[in-house]
Amino acid sequence: MPANAAIDTEQFNRIARRNVSLPMITGIISVLTFLVFVWYFMLVTGWVGHTHEVIGKLNELTGLQSDMESATRGYVITGDETFLAPYQVAKPQLDGQIDDLVRQTADNPIQTDRLRRVQSLQRAWEAFAQRTIATRRAGGDASADVKSLQGKQLFDRIRAELVAARSSEQLLLKDRLDELRQVTWWGIGAYVLLIFLAKSYIAWAGRRDIRQLSHDFGDALKASTDATATLTE
Repeated sequence: MPANAAIDTEQFNRIARRNVSLPMITGIISVLTFLVFVWYFMLVTGWVGHTHEVIGKLNELTGLQSDMESATRGYVITGDETFLAPYQVAKPQLDGQIDDLVRQTADNPIQTDRLRRVQSLQRAWEAFAQRTIATRRAGGDASADVKSLQGKQLFDRIRAELVAARSSEQLLLKDRLDELRQVTWWGIGAYVLLIFLAKSYIAWAGRRDIRQLSHDFGDALKASTDATATLTE
């Protein structure tokens, strides 16, 4: 009996330790899994926000460029300096916007190259605009520059590059939104499945251990009863 009692005590302690440590380990794993999911979710969300910001700046860039072109055309037609106010306001903003976009798209070499082309074309257009404005101020015939279509061709090329850049970002945004939805649903599903499997295993293991203990104690009790009966005889 003492040997059996020692075996039962050792088995009981092992089962007790397992039933305490298993939920703890499962809880730690579930917390780490949840943290990884949140980290990845925030990462994808950040890229979605980044793409939204780039699209917004491309739209602002298009507006600033249109303001500069309209101001130049208005001044050439009227000779009124007040028409140049939007040009003077938009020029430093536009240069800064392009520099920001080049930095923000450093992870996308195709977009970066496209924006550098926009920057180069914009400088060529600004040189044309400054020459046209200077001719008009000097009282010369600036209409010849306008009729040459050089400015229009540069403007159209800039606009085409900006449209292509915006379309590329919109496709990228769609892909990232799809990825965000997939991450959300897969993450939630995987987390729920992990918790369900862990809890199911804990319940099954606990039931198995209890049945084993019950069986062992039943056997020990029967042996004790039989031994008592034998001694009584």
